[in-house]
Amino acid sequence: MRILIIILSLISINAFGKMDTNQFNDLKSKAEKGDPKAQYDLALQYLLNSIGTAQYGTEAFNWYKKAANQGYAKAQKQLGDAYFSGRGVAENKVEAIKWYLKAANQGDTDSQETLADRYISGDGVSKNIAEGLKWYRKSADQGSVTAQSSLGYFYGTGENVTKNPSEAAKWWRKAADQGHMDSQYYLGVCYAKGSGVAKNLTEAVKWYTKSAEQGNSIAQLNLGLCYANGVGVKKNIVEAYAWSSLLFSTQDMIGFIGLTLTETDPSFGNICGVSYGDRFLSKELYFKMSATEKEAGNKRMNELKTQISAKAEAQIDVIQKKFDGKN
Repeated sequence: MRILIIILSLISINAFGKMDTNQFNDLKSKAEKGDPKAQYDLALQYLLNSIGTAQYGTEAFNWYKKAANQGYAKAQKQLGDAYFSGRGVAENKVEAIKWYLKAANQGDTDSQETLADRYISGDGVSKNIAEGLKWYRKSADQGSVTAQSSLGYFYGTGENVTKNPSEAAKWWRKAADQGHMDSQYYLGVCYAKGSGVAKNLTEAVKWYTKSAEQGNSIAQLNLGLCYANGVGVKKNIVEAYAWSSLLFSTQDMIGFIGLTLTETDPSFGNICGVSYGDRFLSKELYFKMSATEKEAGNKRMNELKTQISAKAEAQIDVIQKKFDGKN
């Protein structure tokens, strides 16, 4: 998750960086002539420049509203957020829902998901689980990985819906196929447990690996456990050490690689794939490794760090291009 946060932060900085005076004036001129996208972009510039001041959000709200009144869906979403949080205007959650609906009905997936959240929580609107799920599906059907993952979660846990492992696996697979690292992990759990799909430990390892390579720490731990036990993959203590030690310093990670865990253990594939409370591996694992194995493990760990960082940087470029295409 740490890597995902870094990616999103970098994208925000890159996509919404402050402009120089000439760029700003040019943008403002277009906005004043009625260009809704320019009005939306100008609102964001005002928002960036007013952070930490008494005027935070006020000027931004005014320009978002101008664009929203012209039917610009992304501005309608931002206007809804402003009303919901009281940013630049008095808080009015009923008004917020109105604007979310306008944008959602135009197919804006972010608004559809926000609306889904509001209906399910009953925040700003009467609680209506069925309506919330409807909006999640609308967003998911358009390919939103976060909506697909959310539906997977609901069906997988039985929260807000009747538990349906097959439906959970279906939605997690849709998101996983698009590279959503948390869904890749959960799909791995499905295969590990045989939940909603036929049990297949090799397939579980495949999806744990995809998720782990993107920086999902729990997937990394599960992958280490699989290598340590030869579950779904050939036993390899060096790989086990390398993947697990991405999470901790050498001293702290000793005991987390779980040699006692087997594919028949009922805890295998639960939430994290291992219960932190009672699945500590004895420290003997580390001390039984030969000097050569320790050296190989540390080398492999550093290779993995480099690979994961490189993949994160590549994802920044991909997400940036997708973002630019939506604005």
